[in-house]
Amino acid sequence: MQTFLPNCPVRLVQKVNGLAMSEVKITCKGFKMGNVYIPEFEVKKGQLLCFHWPFCHKSLEAEHFFEVLLGTKTEMNIYVLGKITKVNIPYEKNPFYRKSIKKCLMKFGNISAYRASNILQKLHIAPHNFIGSISLTKKILLGLEIAWVNSPEVVLFETGGIDPLGIETICQAVSEKLDTCAAVHFSYPTIPKRICCSQSQCIEIKEIK
Repeated sequence: MQTFLPNCPVRLVQKVNGLAMSEVKITCKGFKMGNVYIPEFEVKKGQLLCFHWPFCHKSLEAEHFFEVLLGTKTEMNIYVLGKITKVNIPYEKNPFYRKSIKKCLMKFGNISAYRASNILQKLHIAPHNFIGSISLTKKILLGLEIAWVNSPEVVLFETGGIDPLGIETICQAVSEKLDTCAAVHFSYPTIPKRICCSQSQCIEIKEIK
């Protein structure tokens, strides 16, 4: 039986010789995208890639690249072979009617009260606090936990606006899950230096001037 994968031609599935579903999750031959060049890379099972963006903030190119990796947009030289999930930050939709973090987490992640309680206990977050009362680092950690609920093969996350200690905390959490879920980190310049996960393979995104 022939296997068809989203955003991937049949010839590439045959080329990876049976590794598409078990090892190779994303493969890229390199391409120009807006004002940047994305070099050749592969994301495999158990791997953590860190993309070094040249900009100090999220750009249109980074947003587009997220969509390409998620399979909602296509580029000629990149193919998505696995189940990819982007880490989203939980938020309160109605700021005038604030729910507890536990209830917000249940609705945002579509998870049970039991699972939400376990996540909050793991992260040492009081369940009756409001989502706006916790740090951005904690919000990203919550987003990671929600993403892992659905057993993705690759998670996409970014650390823009996070202090160095927060980045290290997030990277540690991601590293502990690499045996079951690969990861792609969008890294932006930080002061005094860029912080990357210790286990990551770093890839420089070149700005085209």
